[in-house]
Amino acid sequence: MFTSLFPELKEMIFMYLPCKYIILLLSCCSNLNKFIKDNDIINKRKYRGFPRIKNHCKSHDISNLDTSSLVDFSWIYFNEIPSSETLNDILDLLLKLDIDLIRGDLISNGLDENKFNRNCDGLCVFDGSNIIPLYDEIDYQGLPEEFTVLNNNVNLYYWDDRYNRDGDLLSRGIPYDSLVWLDITEDIRSQLIDNISYDGCNYFEKYEQYGGDDIFYTEFSINNQHYYIITEAHEEFYPVLNEHFQKKYSDIFSEILISKSKIALRYNDTNELFGNTIENALFLDMHFNFSSRF
Repeated sequence: MFTSLFPELKEMIFMYLPCKYIILLLSCCSNLNKFIKDNDIINKRKYRGFPRIKNHCKSHDISNLDTSSLVDFSWIYFNEIPSSETLNDILDLLLKLDIDLIRGDLISNGLDENKFNRNCDGLCVFDGSNIIPLYDEIDYQGLPEEFTVLNNNVNLYYWDDRYNRDGDLLSRGIPYDSLVWLDITEDIRSQLIDNISYDGCNYFEKYEQYGGDDIFYTEFSINNQHYYIITEAHEEFYPVLNEHFQKKYSDIFSEILISKSKIALRYNDTNELFGNTIENALFLDMHFNFSSRF
């Protein structure tokens, strides 16, 4: 009977099923399998409701979740290196509780209130289908590269912490120095390349720069908002660039913007360069972005 329903009605029904259950239906019936694949149902369901209307993710604290039904479950393993089996078990529990899960929501094992010394331990993200770990390579943590900002209607601060008026942490976000990702569309690329400047020390002088390193920057506008991308060059911390590539920092900065399909940015690291916060400014680590595969 289900197969005889109007296509629009069938698709609407699927939009109320979690992706995990839709995937299981692929093996139940050849007609359903064909309908799901032909209409891209899984991908549509995965992105349904994302980004949230308030343009900020939800953070789901699972520290009080009853895990007694899970075999060999330990919060230690969730906090350190969560396996796909552990994350799948957590997802099953959340689905049974009918938790309002939408792509981009964070899954955390409690609040980490020390915002000045934090990492991504005990923090994962829901990709619309599965709970997955955050990006976590040596010295770099943050959102997985599939989660980008700005040019997909996702606010720059979609995954930041939320506090009440007294400064108490209400909703845990990604740590302040974590990576966020930006897709380099041709329009954004053109703006970034045309606006490259190497006089950042003078341009941002009023923000009380720390130290005496060279500062490069560029800028772009999207959705009637203006953004800066700032980077710095100093021999002491980035000798690898000269040793391996024999290029000027300015050339490396330009090549990143010309050649990459996306770049990794940290939206609060400009605080380490300046005494005052620059609104809508993102920090680009040249070494990481030049050597990345994106």
